[in-house]
Amino acid sequence: MTRRLGLKRITFKDFHLKLDATPAVIAETLAKVKAAGLELYAGGVIYMKSEAEVDRAFAYARAAGMRMIIGVPNYELLDYTNRKVQEYDIRVAYTTMAGQSSVPHAAECLRADHEARQASRPVHRRRHTQRSVSIRPRRS
Repeated sequence: MTRRLGLKRITFKDFHLKLDATPAVIAETLAKVKAAGLELYAGGVIYMKSEAEVDRAFAYARAAGMRMIIGVPNYELLDYTNRKVQEYDIRVAYTTMAGQSSVPHAAECLRADHEARQASRPVHRRRHTQRSVSIRPRRS
């Protein structure tokens, strides 16, 4: 399917490549991805409720050669997560899942962004890090 669509990058969920995968499993999976002519670009959604889980997410992403984590760190871990972004040079796209978010006032930000786009006005986007931060609503 990805070849028919002409895609070059792919994102995996834990379903495709387990967070606790061994280096051998990661290498085997990456070989299959590369043989298909794809780049494993990102992984997620990864929930991070402790510093240990943030560390695990970044180690996983680095081992798999991912350039981005689609993640949901707890609010109190945002500064720690940002330090890991700088240390690993791996971006984090914060996401809202089931209407909840680790980023305060995300629903208000989404509503303001939507209203501004509907009115064709430019939107001021705020960043938590020097890297891009993406807050996207789920589409049904």
